[in-house]
Amino acid sequence: MGEKIFMMLLVEAWNECRSNAGRELLIRMVENFVNTGVFGTEQSQLQWEVPINPDNEIDVITCTVWRVKKILDQLTELMPHLKLEGPRLAQW
Repeated sequence: MGEKIFMMLLVEAWNECRSNAGRELLIRMVENFVNTGVFGTEQSQLQWEVPINPDNEIDVITCTVWRVKKILDQLTELMPHLKLEGPRLAQW
C-alpha cells in the first residue's frame, strides 16, 4: 500500500510537469532524495531509479516492506519538492 501512495504522488507531480525537461528534473530530484536521504547518504548513495516505461510514463514502483516504511517516514520532507499545490496537496 505504501508504495502505491508514493507512486501516486510521483504520478501527480509528473502530470503537473509541462515539459520533458521538467519531468527529467523531477526524476533526478526524487532519485537524489531517495538515494541520499532515504536509502543511502551523500557518502554512500544507493542506485535506485524511478521506473519509466517505454511510453515515457512512471511505471509501477515496487519495494520491500522496510524500504516502503523508510519512504513513508520521509515523505513529508519530499512533498515540498514535488511542487504539488492547492486542493490536491491539501488532500494528500
